[in-house]
Amino acid sequence: MYEDAVITELWLIKDENAKRYGYDVHRIGEALRSEQAAGIAKVVSFAEPKARAREDLSEYQ
Repeated sequence: MYEDAVITELWLIKDENAKRYGYDVHRIGEALRSEQAAGIAKVVSFAEPKARAREDLSEYQ
């Protein structure tokens, strides 16, 4: 079976973090949020992206 080194490393990190926080998803989330607030780690945000400025299209009207 094909093994991807990046995926293997990610799963290892995930397992280490889970063990560190007693496999408690709430403690893991709390730790990630505090690391993000301290600027240590960036956590994915599912917030809507800010709208981009539209170009002036008046020349086409």
